[in-house]
Amino acid sequence: MSGRHLRAAPEIVAEERQGVSLGALLLLLTAGWLLGYLLATLAAPLVGSRMFPWIVARAAGMTAYLLLELAVMVGIWLSHPWRLGRRRPSADFLYRTHTVLSVAALVLVAAHATALALDPFVQVGWRGAVLPGASGYRSGPVAAGVLGAYLALVAAASAGLGPRMARRWNPQVARRLWLPLHRLAAVAWALAWFHGVLAGSDTPAFRLFYAVSGGLLLALAATRYLATPREAAASALQSASWKAGGTVLRAEGLGRQATGRRPQEHSS
Repeated sequence: MSGRHLRAAPEIVAEERQGVSLGALLLLLTAGWLLGYLLATLAAPLVGSRMFPWIVARAAGMTAYLLLELAVMVGIWLSHPWRLGRRRPSADFLYRTHTVLSVAALVLVAAHATALALDPFVQVGWRGAVLPGASGYRSGPVAAGVLGAYLALVAAASAGLGPRMARRWNPQVARRLWLPLHRLAAVAWALAWFHGVLAGSDTPAFRLFYAVSGGLLLALAATRYLATPREAAASALQSASWKAGGTVLRAEGLGRQATGRRPQEHSS
């Protein structure tokens, strides 16, 4: 559509974006499992170190944690009041970055769990890698990691279900149903943080890393969710061009309702 026009009444236009389907998500998780298996079983004899499976698990876990943190931070930034008026990076670029980071984190989580399950010295085992509380090694912290992985998987799966929900119901209704599930990613990050701090035998060497990474995300979340009512209303307007699990909701003509101002001319 081209030209200039006024939106006199609230109208919500849904634009589909390609999210990650459930089938693709399962395929990627299988790839992560295969990666962890190959590194922990085939590469270990070549390296000649019995510690290699643990090294693979630790490296995959640390990288997955960092990617999950970045994914959550990008998700927060998508609806942050400080992003108002900024055209770069675009919402589309941020959304795609958010998706890539989330998928890569899940692949590495699968590799992390597989390498730990195959390490005979850590005593996590397959049961401990998939069942919370079943690990013979630091049961509580490992359980936090397992639960965090499941919540991250639910959050990622919700992004694939979002477009279907938006097509079946009103996009606003779909967003109310989908968004709480997707926000479980923040809980998954918190569990991953505690898992990394409490489960790692080498945590003292990474205290600064965990302190800085945790502080950065909490600071960004605080500036987003402790915004003034005016900032929150403006952010809600901008994020009415937000995603509902792969479907973007662009609200036009909502300015009068949210801020009391008359709707502005819009060109597209």
